[in-house]
Amino acid sequence: RVTRPEGGGAALHLALPFVTRADVDLARNGDELVVTVGSSRRLLTLPAGLARLRVTGARVVDGELRVRFGEIGVDAPVVAGEAR
Repeated sequence: RVTRPEGGGAALHLALPFVTRADVDLARNGDELVVTVGSSRRLLTLPAGLARLRVTGARVVDGELRVRFGEIGVDAPVVAGEAR
């Protein structure tokens, strides 16, 4: 699910039960978000509204991966446990 926080930008929420921040790795490949959990990897094609934005941070909270997107531009390095 995608939400639009009051402060601007957008957030992509992915259910990842029983996962900690140490288990998750994120990468961006064009219009795709690469999510690796342990030995499993998924390529998620981002909707057009997110694909044009840059990744500004991500964290795992209550069994959910929350990836934050901000202004248009180059992605910032992301560590899943960061609280930017």
